[in-house]
Amino acid sequence: MGTIKNIYVGYKNYLTGKTTPEEKQRLAICNRCEFKKPEAPIHWCMKCPCHMPAKIKSPKAHCKIKRW
Repeated sequence: MGTIKNIYVGYKNYLTGKTTPEEKQRLAICNRCEFKKPEAPIHWCMKCPCHMPAKIKSPKAHCKIKRW
């Protein structure tokens, strides 16, 4: 699946409230990561310009630093 489609699927799942099997595990990993932007009101990664609440809901997406 291409990057654009991953982004689309992640935001679609995020906006519709759909849950995915891997999202809780991914969020837990991101919350412990040293690259999580601490001052952001929602989770942003400092290694990539990703909006993590949407990215963790895209089943084919991957962490840029290979944590998941």
